[in-house]
Amino acid sequence: MIPGVDLSYDPAIQITGNGPPLVLVPGMDGTGRLFYRQVPLLARRYRVATYRLRDDAPSMAVLVDDLAAVIRAASPSGAPAVVVGESFGGTVAMSLALSRPDLVAGLVVLNSFPYFVPRERLRLAIFALRALPFPWQVMGLVRRLTAFRLHSRHTHRAEIKRFLELTAATTRPAYLARLRILLAYDVRDRLAEIRAPTLFLAAEHDHLVPSVEQARDMAALVPGATFRVLAGHGHICLIAPDIDLETILARWGPPAGNQGESMNQRLHNLLTDLHGELLAARDVSPKDRDLLQHLAEDIRTIVEAEPASHAPATYHPLRQRLAEGVKAFEASHPQLSKTLANAIDTLALYNL
Repeated sequence: MIPGVDLSYDPAIQITGNGPPLVLVPGMDGTGRLFYRQVPLLARRYRVATYRLRDDAPSMAVLVDDLAAVIRAASPSGAPAVVVGESFGGTVAMSLALSRPDLVAGLVVLNSFPYFVPRERLRLAIFALRALPFPWQVMGLVRRLTAFRLHSRHTHRAEIKRFLELTAATTRPAYLARLRILLAYDVRDRLAEIRAPTLFLAAEHDHLVPSVEQARDMAALVPGATFRVLAGHGHICLIAPDIDLETILARWGPPAGNQGESMNQRLHNLLTDLHGELLAARDVSPKDRDLLQHLAEDIRTIVEAEPASHAPATYHPLRQRLAEGVKAFEASHPQLSKTLANAIDTLALYNL
């Protein structure tokens, strides 16, 4: 028995769909209810489990044990699960991947970190919640006032209202417990030990966590990891209308087969999507249109070639043109410029 742990904890597991098991790990709110938009989408392909974090966890180890129990409930056959962790949930998911790799078929980490910085902000939050005598209901007002910084800019007001209603169930002790866990959390030196196929997702306009920087750094340390920026999105992005985790996971590639096959499939999907974006670009100058056409031709040549011919030298001309495109479209088409930069980052992860 662990002192201070509620033995009556009910994870409130909800399971939807059929297929390989997939578990969604909630963030600081801990409710598991903010995945409401993603569950029906993921259930087209997976047996999806959501659950509630315990409010009184004294350590990350307790949360990892809870997550392991949820995976066993979601996977009666004993097969490992795809584990998706959002923000604080990403820290739990990575901790599980390190301590119980046998339970993880694939790891998806969204807007998370291997170590929380700045530490001063974390300590200040703990002090404020513990020592200052403000009513807990004030947190609802804080969330409402900071919504423009937390959410994706095109998230509908009705979704933000629902977010506020669902997160109102989170208690002060639960927040305090999770903040204290983050004080002791640090997996920076262990990321290279993660062996599950891993996808790091980062919202471009995350004002709560430096997600893009953190995800890029983590992906560089986890063997074979993939890194993707969610352009135009904020920290709370899974309730945005244009985020479909099932489609993102399908393009990433199933966590099966050998690493070479997975890499080829992921590169093929990336370049195919990029080829389509280039062809759809509008309002570009004749000079920039020539650059787009050359880029599209380079990509089509690689996509149509046999995977066995994808030596690093094959990608050198493409990387040069991508770099030209990043600069050329930075002012006139910033979103396209960022998409090209993301492609360069992905190729770099595979040393191409």
